[in-house]
Amino acid sequence: MRADIEIGSLTLTSLTSYGKFTQDSRFDGDGMSLVGFDIQQAIGSIKTFNQELRLANDPTSRIRWVVGANYEKSKTLEDQVLRYWANTNYYANNLYINHSGDLLKQDIENIAVFGNLEFDVTDRLTLKAAGRYTDTKNQVLNAAYNGPNGNVNKLFNVLGGVFGGNVFDPIAPEDSYTLNNVGTGPASLDNVSGDISIISPLQWGNLGLGVPGIPFQAKLAQDNVSWRFGLDYKVNPDVLLYANVSRGFKAGSFPALAAAAYTSLLPVTQEKVTAYEAGVKAGFADGLVQFNAAGFYMDYRDKQVKGKLFDLIFGTLDTLVNVPKSRIYGFEADVTVRPTDGLTISGAVTYLDSKIQDFVGYDIFGGVDNNFDPRPGDFDSSGLTANIEDMSGVRLPYTPKWAGSVNVDYRHELASGGAPFVGFTVSARSNQSAAIGGDDTTLPLGPNRRYRIADGVGLYPYTIDGYATVDARLGYEAAEGRWKVMLWGKNIFDKYYWTAVIPSSDSSARLTGRPATYGVTFGFKFQ
Repeated sequence: MRADIEIGSLTLTSLTSYGKFTQDSRFDGDGMSLVGFDIQQAIGSIKTFNQELRLANDPTSRIRWVVGANYEKSKTLEDQVLRYWANTNYYANNLYINHSGDLLKQDIENIAVFGNLEFDVTDRLTLKAAGRYTDTKNQVLNAAYNGPNGNVNKLFNVLGGVFGGNVFDPIAPEDSYTLNNVGTGPASLDNVSGDISIISPLQWGNLGLGVPGIPFQAKLAQDNVSWRFGLDYKVNPDVLLYANVSRGFKAGSFPALAAAAYTSLLPVTQEKVTAYEAGVKAGFADGLVQFNAAGFYMDYRDKQVKGKLFDLIFGTLDTLVNVPKSRIYGFEADVTVRPTDGLTISGAVTYLDSKIQDFVGYDIFGGVDNNFDPRPGDFDSSGLTANIEDMSGVRLPYTPKWAGSVNVDYRHELASGGAPFVGFTVSARSNQSAAIGGDDTTLPLGPNRRYRIADGVGLYPYTIDGYATVDARLGYEAAEGRWKVMLWGKNIFDKYYWTAVIPSSDSSARLTGRPATYGVTFGFKFQ
């Protein structure tokens, strides 16, 4: 909901929103008929309220400014039940555990104040500056519990006696089993430092991990100042040059994991990026050609990336990790040409070069691979290896070096005002890594290794091959856009490709892209 109130030459704007999202899903995480790592059910909800007030002067003034404040309140809930009775967790020493669940609740509050200033130094040159202060608080409750006939509570009653160091009442199936010494109230993690996720499991006995029966509760408070400075220069009415430097942040968060110890539930801290960008926007031939291009360099500190942690009971788990230092640089360009009435041709290209400059952590298998050299003293028991590796020099996951698209659309205006139209799109991207170090990771072949290559599977299963797809559309739009009908097809040549690779316990599964898909869309405009 938006309200604008004129106060003399000023405008007061209020923006209010409320949103609610719910989900109920199931997911086969291992890609096999065997139940190696399946999400039996995942239910969740998000409720969020946002209120913003801002005050702005006359937008036609030589000096233009905006000041304001923003408040956000969100509550999230996620409840998952996992099944894994056909993997290596299901054996005698683990009391044949086969089910576990995890309940995660978060209460998030963000308060921010901001300002923006633009100054037309001349008719051609404009200077820009902006700043924002944000205070974020996140309170979490994580309760990992036993699933139906899972035996997890029995196992953790034993582990509590080994690692806890305190007398405790044995937990029932519905109780939280994670070993926890944080206490019953929210622990303050305002000054989190270091990375507890890379502590060797052999050291767990010295950590005082606590006993089962106490849900993990913690609160994370962070603040930051983001800013932006830039300039625009109009070479002429059709050509604009610009340059910007900015700093931004991404708030920290807690993982949604069913973990053996509270050390796996600690949050990632906020991510910081300093970005530099320069570009051009140019029109030619009386607007028949539009060309845009920009080059950029992004310097990250503590970038949040999907990584791994090693759990003594559940093995290698997915989680977000902080990469201390990384960078991305590249360029992007697009062009649109209208050579004749009704015909529009456009194309876009992006080039990325990403690199992790400083990061030590677990690789995809928790260290079980053929290429990285294990460090001395790593945990190794019954074929499970938990090596901590230096990942400096590898590219960031999901950053293809090249990506691009071409669009061709033709629209013929009829005397009645209606217009039939036809078009197609070609989209392509080069290969990318599905995980930190994924380009260099192969499946171990040794007879005592936990993982082996299946027949016909390549040596680098965590590199996502490049691919290209073609979409097409054909339709008719009535006069003044009153209604429109369109027949469309996506990936019409049925290209096989995959978009992600998920290592889950004993297996790795590719998430394939959609096959050839066809449909009809009908739209109607109410006036």
